[in-house]
Amino acid sequence: MADPKVSLSQFIIAVLKVKGLGMATVKKLFDNYQTDSKLNFKWLQNSTVPSVKKALSKKYLTEEIFQKYLDEAFFELQFCAEHQITVLNYFDERYPKNLKQLKKYPPILYVRGNVDLLNDDKMVAMIGTRHPSKFAEKIGLRMAKYFAGELDYTIVSGLAIGVDTVAHLGAMQTTQKTIVVLGCGLDQAIYPRRNQKLAEDIVSRGGVLVTTYPTGTTMLPQYLAARDEWQCGLSDGVIALETGLKGGTNNAMNHALKQKKPLAALDHRQFFPEEVVNDLPHALGNFQYIDQKEASPLFSKQSLDQFDQEMAKWRASRNQMEVGQTMDLFSDDD
Repeated sequence: MADPKVSLSQFIIAVLKVKGLGMATVKKLFDNYQTDSKLNFKWLQNSTVPSVKKALSKKYLTEEIFQKYLDEAFFELQFCAEHQITVLNYFDERYPKNLKQLKKYPPILYVRGNVDLLNDDKMVAMIGTRHPSKFAEKIGLRMAKYFAGELDYTIVSGLAIGVDTVAHLGAMQTTQKTIVVLGCGLDQAIYPRRNQKLAEDIVSRGGVLVTTYPTGTTMLPQYLAARDEWQCGLSDGVIALETGLKGGTNNAMNHALKQKKPLAALDHRQFFPEEVVNDLPHALGNFQYIDQKEASPLFSKQSLDQFDQEMAKWRASRNQMEVGQTMDLFSDDD
């Protein structure tokens, strides 16, 4: 009896379930993947990838175990189809082109809503503390509305209370183009609960929820930290509205620097006297990145337009890389 056909997404999801195998392994496995290859345990068994060979030797990976993972992946994909969740593997043409520019990227994405928005022409992430000042909330809302409504950017954020919520609301009050990156499965309750309706509105009005986590995955603090990388990865640039010297926003800003994405921060010092600024611990991180020349200061319409130009340059560079990669496919070097 012939083996049932295994889809690429099903196979990748199954591989990710194997102990010791992750994103890097999947990428190495499929570096020379041919679309007519028959995906089964034998194909995996013949791999020369060290982590796969180790899993085989340690008995973390056997034919019986892998069949169990394939079955689980099949039913997961079936569940997603029944609940309007789109599953994208990184070979899918709808997979975000910005993520594929990274040295590492998630091989599987789970998406609810407008999948096409993941490859919108212009995208900016807006991040910051869960406890912003009233000033940051006010300016952040204006900034999100300007980038979305005037400059036609899709706003990317994480749906947390505080700055994330302000960013999504700014988008919803203009073009309604916004992407939420979540740290749990799409079948789980939204965290925080107070943003459940906002999440539903985003999807119903043409926005999108996206996660790297399979259905059934409940939110854990470390998952919120991990999603920061993909918020930055999806975007052409990153804006920090307000952050202290420690916390998750710093994690996201460092990801932006590693990914060589344009980074900017609201500069309160252009609005307030020194004695007021010194009493703003939630903004000390902004000043540090600005003073170290790692983030562009934002404080005027002109500064916002200049940051828009920085992101335009990044997009031009990305497009050149994509053209180069396409040309490589047709080279005669073989």
